[in-house]
Amino acid sequence: MFVQPRSATHDFAVSLALALAVVVVERGITAVAVLLGANDVTAHILDDVLTGVFAGIAMFVTLRVVAHRRVAAIKRLHDIGEMNHHVRNALQVIRLSHFTPDEEERVRLIEQASERIEFALKEFNV
Repeated sequence: MFVQPRSATHDFAVSLALALAVVVVERGITAVAVLLGANDVTAHILDDVLTGVFAGIAMFVTLRVVAHRRVAAIKRLHDIGEMNHHVRNALQVIRLSHFTPDEEERVRLIEQASERIEFALKEFNV
């Protein structure tokens, strides 16, 4: 399950949408403050504070999503490393099995190694 990285166009579109959302929230807060009878100074202070809070929350959510994806990618890389370790060990047994003098023992070793490879592939969802 490999996730393709997003394009710069996608990231730009998301950034633009977030910027437009901040502008809409800012304008909406000002309009509501004026409708509620706040003077210009109070309306602008309220507008600035709430817009900052909105932008801060949006940034926090963005950073959490990025951190979650980073942790997921690191876990996936760790899992791939573990799978690589198991498969290489099993392949080493198969590769060196021709040194085993007993044919039955050789077949048993190869079957066990094949089972370990299958287990590793299933365990790591490959």
